[in-house]
Amino acid sequence: CWRCSRPMTIASLCPDCSVRPPRYDCIIAPFYYSYPASLLIKLLKYKNNFELAKELGIALAQTVMHRGRPLPEAVLPVPSHPIRTMTRGYNQALELADVVAAQLNLPLEASLMKRTRHTRPQFNLGPAARRRNIKDAFRITGQPGYYSVALVDDIVTTGTTVNEIAGLLKQSGVKIVEVWACARA
Repeated sequence: CWRCSRPMTIASLCPDCSVRPPRYDCIIAPFYYSYPASLLIKLLKYKNNFELAKELGIALAQTVMHRGRPLPEAVLPVPSHPIRTMTRGYNQALELADVVAAQLNLPLEASLMKRTRHTRPQFNLGPAARRRNIKDAFRITGQPGYYSVALVDDIVTTGTTVNEIAGLLKQSGVKIVEVWACARA
């Protein structure tokens, strides 16, 4: 799908995006969430392998550069709740976004958004439970002042989290929200 990057036999808009268009404008991901990409992302996310953030971030930046479209004005990581950041020791989306922003010579806006609620992990929830879990979990901390931004995360599964954030960004005046992720499930 040209909008959500779900695999399809032809480049088109998938039935889900046709019926219920997401608030983000597109998803760009160099990998599908299968081995070996799934292993690399798990090692980054759960095993503190920061070297992988660099390698995955470079792969993501190269994918973005080769798409042939103008770059957005800024890069934003999906925010992690302070409790999760403290427990894990870092926010993997921020680590990736830092590499991508540097590779593409774009500003990194790491403090423009906050995660205000500590939510359950999304990986074991169905679509409706994911929407309830993530509802009102984020807020914008200032006026973005950008026309277009890229929202960076490690993996997009159902797109619930990035859709929620894209809606907030668009309510605050951002016109184009691209989602850049290392992998698409």
